[in-house]
Amino acid sequence: MDATRGLAAGSIGLAGVAGSWLPLGFLLAGGGSVFGIALALLGVVLGAVLVAASVLLYRSDIATRGVLRIGGWHFLGIAVLGLILGLVELYVPGALPAFAAADIVLVSAFAHLLIGYNDVRQIRADELADRNRRLDVLSQVLRHNLRTEAQVLLSHADGIQRSGTLDAAAASGKRVEQRAESLAALNEKVGEVYWAMEFDADDTAPTPVAPTLESVANEYRTRASVTVDCSCPSDASVSAGERLERAIGYLVSDALVDDTADQEVTLTAEAVADGIEIRVASPDGHITDTERELLEGGTEITQLNHSRDIDLWVAQWIVDAYGGTFRIDEDAPGSCVAIRLPRSR
Repeated sequence: MDATRGLAAGSIGLAGVAGSWLPLGFLLAGGGSVFGIALALLGVVLGAVLVAASVLLYRSDIATRGVLRIGGWHFLGIAVLGLILGLVELYVPGALPAFAAADIVLVSAFAHLLIGYNDVRQIRADELADRNRRLDVLSQVLRHNLRTEAQVLLSHADGIQRSGTLDAAAASGKRVEQRAESLAALNEKVGEVYWAMEFDADDTAPTPVAPTLESVANEYRTRASVTVDCSCPSDASVSAGERLERAIGYLVSDALVDDTADQEVTLTAEAVADGIEIRVASPDGHITDTERELLEGGTEITQLNHSRDIDLWVAQWIVDAYGGTFRIDEDAPGSCVAIRLPRSR
């Protein structure tokens, strides 16, 4: 049994039982007018509906965070109307019969229950749209990259067959090995994409900024001149997880246009009002206008209109999963991506 889910759904049923008690008592006492009986019946029916809704909500396929959200809307409906009716009672004592006040609160609770359900449905629809877009991006980029890698592998395989010397065959074999490693890395990135789409908040933990940047810098210093400029406090941490390091690594990898040794990448971090901003900049990097538009959602991806690689996408989705923001600095020379994450509490 999910205690959190049970508490959220159970609070709705409990409100239904408690709210219908006064109207039910009025009915059992008898002697009321037709209108009073009608109002009391409405309260009893609404109470029963809330109890039934709580059971259905608990057993539904709505995620627990969605159930909590619906429960929050329901509580808001009770709290607001309850406060107003309480003030009315203080201003004009006895202005409303107790069962009629209970009816009004139950109507508000039921209305806010519907509002909460529609809110969660809309959020789910947006999540599904975002998920479909990510799968579309993944499909297009993977098809492009796999087709390219397959052509290169076939070319190298043909080179091995035509090699006149053992050294030439070994060289072609080495290039095949490099392409195979590239495909293995691509497979890991695909795993990151699916993790981001099925993100579990339990992965979030305080993640130190400075050590994370240094770890990424050490990984890529054999390929480029990577410097770290961390102006935030040495003990600064963000609310993220182990995949933050991979996201920053993907940004560095995307900034490296080739394997020449004179490339430069700078990793900076600074404290800002709403968290920590980490920037990955390279004067040699290049993010095309098409990639900017795609990443910002300004255009739809097609077979002829897609990113050259998936690194930027995966980095963006990891940051999104941790509740951060992802931004391309268009004014910076070369390429510059800024990610902002909330400080850990």
